[in-house]
Amino acid sequence: MAMDSPPHLAGDDRVHLVSPQDSPSSLRLSTLTMEVMQNMEEENPRRQQDLLSGLHDNVLHRILSFLPTREAIATSMLSRRWRHLWKTVPCLDLDYHGFHRRRCPIGERKFCHFVGRVIAARDPASGVRRFRLRWCGQLMTDIHLATWWVDSAIRPDRGGGGLLRELDLHLYTFTGFPLDAILRGLPCLEKLSLAAEKDYYVGFAHPPQFPSLTTLRLRKIGSFEAARRCPLPSRDASPGALEMLIAGCPSLEDLTLESCSFLRLRFSAPRLVRLAVIDHRRGNGVDVEAPELRSIRYTAVWDQKPWCLRGAARLWCAMVDLALLESVDLQRLADALGEGMRTLRSLALRFAGAAMEPPPEEEHRRVCFDSLETLKLFVHVNEGIIPAVTFLLTNSPSLRTLQVEYSKHGSRTEEEEEFVKIIKDSSSYLDRVTLVRRRKRSRADIPTIAHLS
Repeated sequence: MAMDSPPHLAGDDRVHLVSPQDSPSSLRLSTLTMEVMQNMEEENPRRQQDLLSGLHDNVLHRILSFLPTREAIATSMLSRRWRHLWKTVPCLDLDYHGFHRRRCPIGERKFCHFVGRVIAARDPASGVRRFRLRWCGQLMTDIHLATWWVDSAIRPDRGGGGLLRELDLHLYTFTGFPLDAILRGLPCLEKLSLAAEKDYYVGFAHPPQFPSLTTLRLRKIGSFEAARRCPLPSRDASPGALEMLIAGCPSLEDLTLESCSFLRLRFSAPRLVRLAVIDHRRGNGVDVEAPELRSIRYTAVWDQKPWCLRGAARLWCAMVDLALLESVDLQRLADALGEGMRTLRSLALRFAGAAMEPPPEEEHRRVCFDSLETLKLFVHVNEGIIPAVTFLLTNSPSLRTLQVEYSKHGSRTEEEEEFVKIIKDSSSYLDRVTLVRRRKRSRADIPTIAHLS
């Protein structure tokens, strides 16, 4: 029903609803009139202030630093106070995927134009504390563009080199990118992440030195030993580059190596707390001396190139993915853990092969997980795995929680019945037992290492 005049609310003729004739939407409520808003501001002077914009620049910079640069620039529309604020934010987060979900020429041109304008518009007097670049251009001109972007944003003579604490670069390849020269001018780095889509064999003209670096994450960054087997190694590849890089980080606490090419990596890290070696393809070996190590995540084919922890007397958590192996020897797993076998409190083991062999009887007393409290198993049930599971339960006197997720093809067999009985019987002396059956046989159906934590 149409109304001749807006109805009054609570006897105040200054507050009213907009009629359908006054607005395109028939169900839209009106806002307060200007007279009412001015009256409210007079009664409460605090409303006249924009509390967020009234904060100090350092606080606003801190808030905007958690946003990607593209979203931080969008905040310039909020008010005049915010119009140029993004130009002095000490954080640059440039991600190509924010422009287009799939690689296409239009999205690439938009991203290149955007990054160029951002770097040109920034305040030259302001430094960069965190720089993140995701750019997967495959042409050499794309690598030159990335070089210009990084060099312009963190160039030491602009103040960026001394202020930069976090550097995160994800490129298609680092071939042709002056990585050594750029890293050499950043001695104050605390976090460094280098990721490539194509294998790159790194080299250093001089040993890198990062006395404050605590976090190092590498993906598809290799050393010269593996490059010699490659028909086209990088021109700047040098022997022992990964070991040289790690040795130059005396304060390193968190190290992640994903799909990195090396034959065998030996290093000592006195402050290392977390170590992750993720590589399903090459089977690289790692020999680590880390007395402060608390957590290890290992997914390489360790049967081909064994891994070893030395001095890890404080190890608490281990996540080991052996899904690509046809057989596993628990004796070798215990030897790899070294002293950490006695202090380990949580063990997650993923295995989809045909057999898991327990240690010989004469080694049963030596291979004992004295402090193990939580055991997570992701396995495929067969007759070759039952003795190993029995051994783990028997030689873990402190065990309290057991989580088992297994796969079995077809109907139930005697092996599966026996396996289920062993797990159910353990509930009589454990605090918590979880048993889940997956029907498919495929190794891909067993949870990935991300589910083991």
